[in-house]
Amino acid sequence: PISNLWADLTHLKKDYSDQYSLFSELSCEQVMHITGLNEIQAAQAQNRQYSDPLCWHGEEHKLNEFINAITVYGYDVKVGGRFIHIGKNTDKSMAQQWLVKQFTAQFTKPLSIIALGDSDNDKQMLEEADIAIIIANPESKKPVKLTHNKARYSQLPAPLGWVEEITALPCINSILPNFEEYSLHG
Repeated sequence: PISNLWADLTHLKKDYSDQYSLFSELSCEQVMHITGLNEIQAAQAQNRQYSDPLCWHGEEHKLNEFINAITVYGYDVKVGGRFIHIGKNTDKSMAQQWLVKQFTAQFTKPLSIIALGDSDNDKQMLEEADIAIIIANPESKKPVKLTHNKARYSQLPAPLGWVEEITALPCINSILPNFEEYSLHG
């Protein structure tokens, strides 16, 4: 639960509290600005039970110190494009594996796994996908590098890069009535 993370972070507060903000501590307006979400989406994104990403605004050398300090408590740290994700024994690929298992149990046709990401915290999920799409992210502190060369790369950053790449997939493009209508919504 998220309360365990908060408890562990209190041990590091005196050295690092001025270096980061927790996602849950950001205002709705700040979340909207950082993520590009609208007000309703930003409020929904802040309703979290198991993770509370960090928005690092401190010095880079302090980030490395912080990562070393939090791993002592058994956490894995993934540096994303905009946030730092801290968790224990979990990542996006585990959620992807669970979802594939659910779909496989319900459907007999073979599945194609499409994964999109822009940073190192997406790496394992992208590695396991049939179609890996890397979204341009000039802000990424640690861009994703895959061990295989099967990835597609967007020209645009999120959210338009997501729209660009998903709508370019033949399996999706064939069912969209009008790309222009969707491209305006980001």
